[in-house]
Amino acid sequence: MSKSVRKRGPAKKSRRHHLEPAPAPKFNFKSPLVAIIVTAILAAIPFFMGKYIEFNSPDPFDSGCYVYSAQHILNGARIGVDEKPSAQMGTLLVNILGVKMFGFNEIGPKLIQMILQAAAFVLMFIAMRRLFGTLAASVGVIIASIYLSAPLIAKYGNVKEQHMIAFMIMGMSCFILYQLNGKWWYAIPAGACLSFAPLFKETGTSALGAVGLFLILQPLLKHNSWKKTGTDILLLVAGAIAMLAPISLWLAVERVPIHYYPYSFLYRSFFAESPAPEISGQNEQPVKADAEVSAAEKPAVEQGFIMKILPAYVRDRKSTRLNSSH
Repeated sequence: MSKSVRKRGPAKKSRRHHLEPAPAPKFNFKSPLVAIIVTAILAAIPFFMGKYIEFNSPDPFDSGCYVYSAQHILNGARIGVDEKPSAQMGTLLVNILGVKMFGFNEIGPKLIQMILQAAAFVLMFIAMRRLFGTLAASVGVIIASIYLSAPLIAKYGNVKEQHMIAFMIMGMSCFILYQLNGKWWYAIPAGACLSFAPLFKETGTSALGAVGLFLILQPLLKHNSWKKTGTDILLLVAGAIAMLAPISLWLAVERVPIHYYPYSFLYRSFFAESPAPEISGQNEQPVKADAEVSAAEKPAVEQGFIMKILPAYVRDRKSTRLNSSH
């Protein structure tokens, strides 16, 4: 009798290793290099289109006045005496630098503005990418480029708003990077940029106030210690001093009136401005009627609190109107 046949399972198929073709490389948007290239291209299109229109069209705002004041000051005119600029100190300094580097024209301040905006977009992309991710950073920078460059949307040209926005973006981006990394060298430029933004327009104090409120709320909400908050404030103040001290020193050397100094609305009411020098050596002066005494010649107390805190160029214009009316 034959031996019992053993039950065997189905024969196993031999595994053969087939060399399959490698998949085609996919477009990886998460790659930092690809994200930077795509964002730069999409943001550069509206940015350079807006700059092309801006550089090839007459400025509809006060750019000519700013450039003239800058050239007059470079020629030796004293601020507040020989030249009373309509620009605030930040705008005036940018125009002085532009005229000094590129000559008596509007190209220089506009080129400086373009460089500041490009630097702001780069810092904005880095900060938003660290905080929200690559996609959010790319969309944010592209939208910001459109809104800052479109002549029908933005107030384009050599204007104080464009300079102010660039410094606000750089200051906030550096502050966010400081909060994320804890590196002190991010806090110094953050304080410098945030403190310089209000020198273009008072609206710049909004970013400075937001950062101050954020720092104060951190220890109150138990998110940070009071020691760390004090360190953050000191670093920001150090950056602000590094930015504002040279400007104040230059104004002091030039003997500029106190109401042209940075943040003079906080302290100029405590300083009595010296009267204008007498032209003749005679002690006797003609008696003026009460109606001929302008608001600029009256004591500071008679001008009221509102006149004290107004910017210098606003008070000068109002004084001129009062003089012309009398």
